[in-house]
Amino acid sequence: MARSGLLKIASLTLALGLASTSLGAARAADFNALDTVSIKVTEWLPARGEYREWSALSGNYAVSANLTISIPFLGEVSLADLDRDTLSARISAKLQERMSLPEAPDVQVQITQRAPIYILGAVATPGSVPYVPGMTVRQAIALAGGLFRGAGVEMRLERDAITTAGTLDDARDRANRLRAKIHRLEQEIGAEGVTSEKTESVEGIPADLLSEEESIRETRAQVRQSRIKSFQDRRDLARDQIKTFADMKTNLDRQIELTRNELKDVNKLVDRGLAVAGRSTGLERTLTDLESRRLDLDLGTLNANLAVNESERGILDVDTSFRIDTSNELQTTRAELDKARRDIRVAGDLLREATLIAPSNAIERNGDLAVNLEVYRTPWGGQPVRIDLDAPLASRDTIEIRLDTNRGRTSSVRAEAQTATP
Repeated sequence: MARSGLLKIASLTLALGLASTSLGAARAADFNALDTVSIKVTEWLPARGEYREWSALSGNYAVSANLTISIPFLGEVSLADLDRDTLSARISAKLQERMSLPEAPDVQVQITQRAPIYILGAVATPGSVPYVPGMTVRQAIALAGGLFRGAGVEMRLERDAITTAGTLDDARDRANRLRAKIHRLEQEIGAEGVTSEKTESVEGIPADLLSEEESIRETRAQVRQSRIKSFQDRRDLARDQIKTFADMKTNLDRQIELTRNELKDVNKLVDRGLAVAGRSTGLERTLTDLESRRLDLDLGTLNANLAVNESERGILDVDTSFRIDTSNELQTTRAELDKARRDIRVAGDLLREATLIAPSNAIERNGDLAVNLEVYRTPWGGQPVRIDLDAPLASRDTIEIRLDTNRGRTSSVRAEAQTATP
């Protein structure tokens, strides 16, 4: 391998578009758009001998794109060309004027967070990085993970291979677990007399996974059987009640018949004056009570029949829900298995690319890499200035990095090699 992975800075172009004429002549203002400014307002109370903080005004304020902040009671306050001391004095004077205070309140201004630095292009993690005063280009690139190492760098290829191998192992393990689950679901459906459209082979499935699924199957069967047993017990109890009520009604019907016959005979005697009317009234009362008890038995029998029907329906619902839920779960699991198998194929192809194809291509692309770097500053007027890599950055600066392969040199190296080959 000739000079694989060699990074050579071929060109360095640093242009600060619409920046100031020089770093030394940059504006004296402290604030930038997207900064966060902390303001604390306090007032001295001579009568109490203490300071009171104005909580309604104190807090953090975000600087807008047009360099303003919105402060309660004061509205929009421009920060353009201001430093912290000037802003503090201006807010204090405006508050004294607006509130008609005898003394101006004390206002403290701090910049709690600067706008970030933006890094684009060939770095490990492009995007924004927190700004720290005095930060250099090198430090900003380091916070972004350093320069991107293109194909041909063994460390990246090895990392990709390790990551992909782990992904492949995870996909295979997931596929085996799904296959074991499908086997268990098919057994459950088969036990219900439902034929599955296809059967998953257990070949290649680890025994411990099959054992886990078998334990799940037994637990699910126990839970299902327990629910069915509960409904069966309620049904059997209701049937026993129906039988008991039937026996009670038979005895009660006999008593009602005897009471009616006795009442008929007593009424005849009363009509002849051979018996008192009170005896007839007592028998009527007894007959009414017996008939009321007979109605209660009929109502109890009806409720018991309803309980039997509900129990039968509950047993049917348990079986139906089990079949439906198991079938749906089987269908979903098969879809997950198809996805896992696709993941295995993709991970296998990526692993082959990381271990065979990419290293081979890296050798073919054996040439130097040119690093082209440009820095852009948020416009504040003036002429662009040229800085080196160790020059301090300002918040909101944008760094753009490009890696270009010197293919012409690579081609010439190959040509020389081919010419030298006998």
